[in-house]
Amino acid sequence: MAMQQGYKLYWPNTTFQVLVFASAFGWVLLFFGGGPYLAVPALCTGHIIATLPSKTEFEYVLTWLSPGQLALSWTTMLFAMMLPVVSGPLSHVWAQSFRHDRVVASASFVLGYTAIWVIAAFPLIYLAVFLRLTTSVPYLQFVLAIGMMLIWQMMPWKQYAQNKCHSQRPLSAFGSTTFRSGTRYGVTHGFWCFTTCSPIMLAALAAPSHSLAWMIAATLWIWAERLESPRKPMFRLNVPLRALRAGHYGLMHVIMSVKLGMVRPNPM
Repeated sequence: MAMQQGYKLYWPNTTFQVLVFASAFGWVLLFFGGGPYLAVPALCTGHIIATLPSKTEFEYVLTWLSPGQLALSWTTMLFAMMLPVVSGPLSHVWAQSFRHDRVVASASFVLGYTAIWVIAAFPLIYLAVFLRLTTSVPYLQFVLAIGMMLIWQMMPWKQYAQNKCHSQRPLSAFGSTTFRSGTRYGVTHGFWCFTTCSPIMLAALAAPSHSLAWMIAATLWIWAERLESPRKPMFRLNVPLRALRAGHYGLMHVIMSVKLGMVRPNPM
């Protein structure tokens, strides 16, 4: 399995724009709700988890929400947070496939990737509920989740999983094997993506208030981490330095532009 140094998080064509628009649509649903078919505001913003143990909320989960609605809600949150991140792997799938098979190969990758995250959602949500039920103060569960996230950020296995997110595997480009190959790649990439990102997602789910703000922060952190090149796994605090430097230079550029705009030469 070849490893490429640093995925580009964009496509120089309209495909990346489609991913961004789909992600934006997911954020709209998270902010304003998805009507009677989605439990987005209640589940994906951590509202139910933060208010447990509550009889009203328990009845809401057990009687009103079906497993399909829960899966659809989680998928909405997944698309909102993660779609731009998979532009790199999707560009690899697109480049490795024949023109007439590109749509099928890309769809199979998304299917495999989404399946892993949907399956993994249940233990992640149960862990967030467990933290809430074992703590008497809602903010304590959030502190515990943040602590778990920071510990995971220092583990060499975190860096190993993050390195795997940059791996590109050869894909089959002939016949029915295109679908199987794309699905297998999506499952593999989804597994490593979940492994490296799940503590961050857990912290966002455990937030007792301003959950959407924490979800946006988690999304930006995940995106920033994916900008980093693969590094040797070891015990250290993994921080997305490349994104922080880019943000610093961008901020300094804005500040200097404002200052230069305010200093105007006197007319002769």
